[in-house]
Amino acid sequence: MNKSEYQLLRWSVEMHIARFISDPVLARDLCNELMRKFVQSLADSHIKRAAGKRSFRTFRRDKEITVPQWALHKPRKLSALRDI
Repeated sequence: MNKSEYQLLRWSVEMHIARFISDPVLARDLCNELMRKFVQSLADSHIKRAAGKRSFRTFRRDKEITVPQWALHKPRKLSALRDI
């Protein structure tokens, strides 16, 4: 969300709040709190998404985990593959 989109959203929210609350200072304070929470949750979701992408790209097997037996096999020689 860029600055102009944020400002349009903020003004829209402030107008909707001002319809129900007659005190302009209270309406502005409420709008400030709502927009602060909105931006904070938006930033948190971006951080979680970026961390998920980063952890996917840098995946490493934990050496403490026991590997299932079916995953362990001896590598075949090239001559054994030709016979198949």
